[in-house]
Order: sequence, then C-alpha cells, then structure tokens
Amino acid sequence: MLLFWALFPIYLLVKFVKSIVLVTNLLSSLQNTQQILNIVIINLYVALVTKFQPFIDRNNNKNEIISFLTLLITLILQQISTQQNMELIEVLVIMLHLSFLLLLIQQIIKIKFKCSHNKYLYCLLLRIFGHKIFNQLVVRERKTIIILFLWRKVFINLGFIRQKNNFIIDS
Repeated sequence: MLLFWALFPIYLLVKFVKSIVLVTNLLSSLQNTQQILNIVIINLYVALVTKFQPFIDRNNNKNEIISFLTLLITLILQQISTQQNMELIEVLVIMLHLSFLLLLIQQIIKIKFKCSHNKYLYCLLLRIFGHKIFNQLVVRERKTIIILFLWRKVFINLGFIRQKNNFIIDS
C-alpha cells in the first residue's frame, strides 16, 4: 500500500509531462494555443495535487504546488512577453526563479539543521541569519525536543511508580 502512494506522484508527474509534450508536438505551429493549453494542463495538475495531496509530507505537497505555480506564472509572463516584448517581464521571471531557488535552499538548510546538532553550524547560522530568524528556526525545534524528553521522563517515572506499587501490593 505504501509503495502505491510512493509511486502515485511519479505516475501523475509522468502523465503531466506526457500531456505537455503531446500538446507541444501537436500544436508546434500554433504558439499561442500551445502555451494556453500548457497553462490549462498545469492548472489541472495543481488542482489534482491540491485535492489528493499525493505526498505524505505536507512540505513536499507545498513544494510541488509552489514549483508548478512558478512554472505557471513563468508561462503566463512569457505569453505576455511575446505579445509586448518587454524586458521588465524577463527580469520578473528571473526574480521569480531566484526566489523559488532561495526558498528551496532555505528548506534544505532547515532540514540539515534539524538533522545535525553541530555547534559550529549553530554559530554559522546565527551569524548568517541573525537572532530573529535563527530563533524561529531553532527554538521551535528545541522546544519540541525538550518536550519529548520531558514526556519520556514522565513515562519512565510512571514505570517506576507502578513497580513500587506492585512491590507494595505484593508484600
């Protein structure tokens, strides 16, 4: 069952790419129609991902939607650019791609930071991001880890209390 849900997003993505390639090949002479159909296909894909949530992790679903919305906005801006030939639109596309890339880099750093507990990494991130953003990244994670350890202590102490009660009852 888990294998099916792991393959579903891949299957959906392959079908999506096939449909874009088909539209591109069939309508190679009609540039505007081709771009409009690609925009419609991307909208359908984003709607499917939003509805079915194919990934187990919510962040993966969010990243999938953001990546295809970035592609959608790029296609729309490209459509406007071919009609009016403006350089401002090219700058907007570059800024859009850079912001998406920075979002991905931030998420990678956050994942790496959660996995390691290196003092040097803490100091480096503190210097790069400053106290405010660093606290948002770290303090939440530390609080959840501290809460986890405190609950673990509670369960261990409950076990000791149960053992003492069983010893007193048996005596």
